[in-house]
Amino acid sequence: MLTFRRLICLLLALGLLTISAVAEMPNPTLDPNANPYDETHPELLEADQLYCTSAILIEQSTGEVIFEKNADLTMYPASTTKIMTVLLGILNSNPDDKVTVSYNGSAAIDSEATVISLQEGEELTMQDLLFGTLIRSGNDGAVAIAEAVAGNESTFVALMNQTAHDLGMNSTHFMNPHGLHDDNHYTTARDLATLARYAMQNDTFRTIAKTTEYKMAATNKQRSRTLTTRHRIMLPQYNKTDNRYYYA
Repeated sequence: MLTFRRLICLLLALGLLTISAVAEMPNPTLDPNANPYDETHPELLEADQLYCTSAILIEQSTGEVIFEKNADLTMYPASTTKIMTVLLGILNSNPDDKVTVSYNGSAAIDSEATVISLQEGEELTMQDLLFGTLIRSGNDGAVAIAEAVAGNESTFVALMNQTAHDLGMNSTHFMNPHGLHDDNHYTTARDLATLARYAMQNDTFRTIAKTTEYKMAATNKQRSRTLTTRHRIMLPQYNKTDNRYYYA
């Protein structure tokens, strides 16, 4: 089973600003009167020792809150939006389902967004799409999942918001399946922890979340290719050097 420790790694890797580790370098935003953080006693963590604005740590099996800091403050989820997108893809499709990428899932994606380089008319399996989207945070993959599940993005977004409501994520609202900024696309650290805890109960989601390298099959448009995560926190080595950020 993927532990909650790994779950935190996933959230950090995907880039949410509401969950953060204690950094080592001095920061003028920290309380100068705060007690110094002691790595040998992480249980003594204090809110003033965190750089982040908002954070929460919960126990995976019970949901008990272990630590929090401004956990109900409205924040923008960015690419952690894809936790919901990939989970709904898993729950509403079969791994072998064939997906054909539309214009919206390829050329229409913002040129500055992270992608898995899907092409219009490309045919691939839902499994390849799910792995690729989460491993590389592919915005094009997120759109392709949305269209495959619901027919269009707006209907899928409605499903995202309904699911959030059903999970009790009362301070969350989605506007898209990928997390590109929109003022009306928001969540909180507490709501995101609720979503992540629910997602991690799914065997397929846990498998994807812990995968650092995945080989996508050849398609009608592209050769077989291997996708590797770029997130240092999930790799024991990075750029052929020891990685002090690795979180085993």
